[in-house]
Amino acid sequence: MKSHPFAWTAAAMFLVGVASAQTGFPDVPQNHWAYEGLARLRADGLLSGYPAGLFNGAHVLTRYEIAVAMAAAYHTLADRDDDLDLRLRRLEESEAHTSDDVSSRVLALESGMAVVQSLARDIAVLRMALASFGAEYRSLGFDTASMRASLAAFEGSRLSQIEGSPLPFKVSVDESLIGIGGYGTGGQFGLTVDGRLTGLSRNATGQPYPVGADKDSSIFQDLDLNVTSTKDGEASPQWGAMVSAGDVVGGSAFGDMSTTPNTGTNMGNIGFREAPTSVVLDEAWLKWVGRPHSKFDSATVGRQGYQISPYFYRRPDPAAPYFSGSRWSNGDWSFDGAKGRLRVGAAYFDLFGGRTSDEQAIGGGQIQPLTAGRVVTAVDQVAVNAGTNFGLSPGAVSVDQEFGARGHVDFRGGRLDAAYVWMSSDNYFNGTTGTLAAPPDNVVPDGVRLYGLDANEIISRVKLSGAYGRTDVFVGGDAYVKGNDDAYWLSIARDWPDVGVKAGYEYIAPLYGAPGDWGRLGTWWNPTDVKGWSVDAWWKTTPVLKLSANGQWLTDSGAQITDSLAALDQMTDRISDYNLMIDWSALPRGDVTLGYEAMEAKGLWGNGAGNGVPSDNAPYEHWWNVGISWRPASTVQWSLLWQTSRANLANGFLGDLIVARGGLISSQLTIHF
Repeated sequence: MKSHPFAWTAAAMFLVGVASAQTGFPDVPQNHWAYEGLARLRADGLLSGYPAGLFNGAHVLTRYEIAVAMAAAYHTLADRDDDLDLRLRRLEESEAHTSDDVSSRVLALESGMAVVQSLARDIAVLRMALASFGAEYRSLGFDTASMRASLAAFEGSRLSQIEGSPLPFKVSVDESLIGIGGYGTGGQFGLTVDGRLTGLSRNATGQPYPVGADKDSSIFQDLDLNVTSTKDGEASPQWGAMVSAGDVVGGSAFGDMSTTPNTGTNMGNIGFREAPTSVVLDEAWLKWVGRPHSKFDSATVGRQGYQISPYFYRRPDPAAPYFSGSRWSNGDWSFDGAKGRLRVGAAYFDLFGGRTSDEQAIGGGQIQPLTAGRVVTAVDQVAVNAGTNFGLSPGAVSVDQEFGARGHVDFRGGRLDAAYVWMSSDNYFNGTTGTLAAPPDNVVPDGVRLYGLDANEIISRVKLSGAYGRTDVFVGGDAYVKGNDDAYWLSIARDWPDVGVKAGYEYIAPLYGAPGDWGRLGTWWNPTDVKGWSVDAWWKTTPVLKLSANGQWLTDSGAQITDSLAALDQMTDRISDYNLMIDWSALPRGDVTLGYEAMEAKGLWGNGAGNGVPSDNAPYEHWWNVGISWRPASTVQWSLLWQTSRANLANGFLGDLIVARGGLISSQLTIHF
């Protein structure tokens, strides 16, 4: 009788889980590596042992003994198929009328899927067994051709039938826990990139000295529940909804997901503090999809998001780098309304519009308040007289509704986007000051018209890019700001396999006020009244090590707004901004980053700057970062950031009166399921 010394390996491949029953073989201890597999095989009736009740694991099985085991496995598989067939027939014949009916059908489908996963593995093993032991099966009287046909039927009908009947929707959940602790050193408070102070005690008021991270610590939690349909949208509409709950939304926490950084100001003398717990309906929409090759591409109604270009219509993420979340960093502006798309060849045309101020948190305030446009205010006049740069006033219009059109075309090597967005406020001009902060002549801006172009072209691996934006401000339908309210960006980039470089030039007028996300100079988000050059470069020195660097060299735009602000033209400010980063991804399932950021302003700053007197105490902001990101599993991510800061803003730059020394430690654990 022919023997096969490795034959038992094939039988052991039937492991599909962990069995808790005893193997029944006295000669197999529970700590043996094969214990669980033998328990499963015996429970399934595939093994019975030798007459003495022993397993005799060291015994070399004959090929006939293996064939008998495989035959038992085949019959077990057939029994499972019969049971699965009965379940499918019951599902097909039943109708769900109540929530209990739906729940029972869901449980039945989940149970069926578990069976499918087990059957799929068993079928693969039996196919291999038929190929290896076909001669032995035939000598024992088995019809191997019929067995192969049966296996094909199992796989082709039963498995595809149950796998092709998924639930009509999918659910995903992101749960995040965030901890932040700030501290100050040398008797000074620290500074974050969004202008917060670190080292502020949770209980102290009028605090003269900083505290340690134990007294300036906060714990946040954020839960995002996302439900979307699995339909294709042609026969029936797609749908989706997203609900979030936690204490991360609010000025004391990570902001209200708005253009707050667009004001150019910082968060003031506050630290990171838990906001009141709130619940937000972030998305709730229905979407119809057109037929293939139809000019009608799609139409979506409900609460949804949209973005066009970072230069004129994209939401910034003020929470970065201290907290990250899908709905925070996706760049979409949310609105309640409709969006439609028509497609012609490589081009498409979008129309969108709705209310932007209706998204309210349960237990909190408005989410994503949208502001746009800039005007000359008394605040700006004071800022210029104090020697600070222009563009610090908030958006002139609190947007309540918007309507936009966008044309997009892809062509060989590039693309072109053209956009128009009309934004208006519920406020109206009645000849008095009104509710908004009014310009000197006491009018209330109530509308902004945004025009934008964004294009790029790749020629021989060289990428040429350009963008232009303009934001005209209106009062009662009449243009109030139409001039010195535009901006443009130009760049050229070239990437090689391990090296890349990019050079650019930008000009941003003082009154440019688009709801975009075009950059940051220290704590100054979306700067205006600047022009100058920038250079970016990266170098992947090894497969696991990447170096990146960025530099900007800017001056004031030189634009003259009004005669009353002629002092602005006397400023010859020079702002330099540098970012250096080392990204090391050699850790198993993780990486380490080291970063340095510096902003330095030289020229006419500080007291007397408006009179042309140079400042001897030039402002600067420096940050050093050490970060770790680790993904122990595909559904789990943990990150840690240690940031130290050093800044001198005592001469009035950005309206601050602070010398900063300190830092913070932040950590985030996110689980996705």
